[in-house]
Amino acid sequence: MKRILIIGKTGSGKTTFADKLGKILGYEVTHLDDLFWNPDWERAYTAEEWLKKNEDMTQAYNWILDGNYHNTLEFRLSKADTVFFFEVNPFVALFNIIKRKYTTNDPNHNKFGLRLAIRTIFNFPTKKVLEQIEKSRVENVYIIKNKKDAHVILSEIIR
Repeated sequence: MKRILIIGKTGSGKTTFADKLGKILGYEVTHLDDLFWNPDWERAYTAEEWLKKNEDMTQAYNWILDGNYHNTLEFRLSKADTVFFFEVNPFVALFNIIKRKYTTNDPNHNKFGLRLAIRTIFNFPTKKVLEQIEKSRVENVYIIKNKKDAHVILSEIIR
């Protein structure tokens, strides 16, 4: 468990899990949203620049990358040895987005509009992503369906 991808729906708990896992393992966590978007939610990279950025991020010996970005997912899967896929109920993800909007002071999360969140959550290509994961032959794949699953996995890693 050296090169880790954490992927799944918006609001599924990826970022919280990534931060906790990073602390446990002592790895740097890169939140792809923080790189891909400027503060005003404008794209920071062209498609070619984003692929180069992905290449650069995966050169390190160990890493945790939190986020989806389907156009470069296949590349990141080819470099990963572990994937945590958050396959939570879309209504749970939506609830988490609404809760986060009112409980966090992070202006970046609060700019993510509810309409866009709903569209992103309910149109997430779960089947396609699972097929990509299977095709990639990543060594370790964990499917997380709820907070309890995430907690159990983190507890096992601590041991």
